[in-house]
Amino acid sequence: MRFSDSTYTGYSITYDRYAQKKSDRVKLKLGLKAEFLSSLFPIFSSLLFSFFVVLPFFFDFRVDRIRIGNFSCISELVKKDILQSFEKMKMSEFDYGSLENFLYFLWRACEDSLWAKNCSVSFSLPNLVELKFDEVFPVALLVDGDKVFVVSSDYSKIQTPLTLNQVYSIGLQDFTLPFLFLKSERCDLENISKFIMYVSSSTRDIEQIVCFDFSLELYTKQGQKIILPKDDLYSSFSRFLSLKQNLGSAKEIDMRNEEKVFVR
Repeated sequence: MRFSDSTYTGYSITYDRYAQKKSDRVKLKLGLKAEFLSSLFPIFSSLLFSFFVVLPFFFDFRVDRIRIGNFSCISELVKKDILQSFEKMKMSEFDYGSLENFLYFLWRACEDSLWAKNCSVSFSLPNLVELKFDEVFPVALLVDGDKVFVVSSDYSKIQTPLTLNQVYSIGLQDFTLPFLFLKSERCDLENISKFIMYVSSSTRDIEQIVCFDFSLELYTKQGQKIILPKDDLYSSFSRFLSLKQNLGSAKEIDMRNEEKVFVR
């Protein structure tokens, strides 16, 4: 399974599968063409939904398209992972049997992705299945000894430890992710993740973040060290941004004092 030529506003993938009904009377050839579309048929979907959402459960079904409504907004990392989940679904020996089972396993494939949450699946048009989910994206690479964990935007730590080679093999190189080191039990991963997303929205210069008991140290690509008070991260970082142009080539900028900035 792979991305093929673009169709409409998205991409399509195709594969064939046989679905055997539990009665063993009818064997269906299911040609599944999964189309990732950003927005198609918004009017017809609302008009025809009530009619077509019931009938497929009583008659033989054929699914030609899978639409992902937020396709244009999701990253290549998510697209790749969702496709891998579909591939596992394709290789499954489970007998789908009915559209209801098929929709459940499509939903399961979405939920199994590390980068999707709040998945929902519906049969909204003839031969069209609509899949919706919220994207989870990587925020930082948490270094713990010789292991690397991915910190995600839902403030959790992806539990599977990675080597640096694996970090790049799964597509994380497309993101500008700082390395995060937690040097204290007082470092709350959720609060730090939120702050990292705030920092990343302002600048992509931060390469490394180190959390201590009462301070946070940010290291830039230019070799600068920025020290922030942990109880006032947002305003102190905003103050740093406003003063950044006047700090020149300073190697260390200490923002822990509310009235003064110490530069070395």
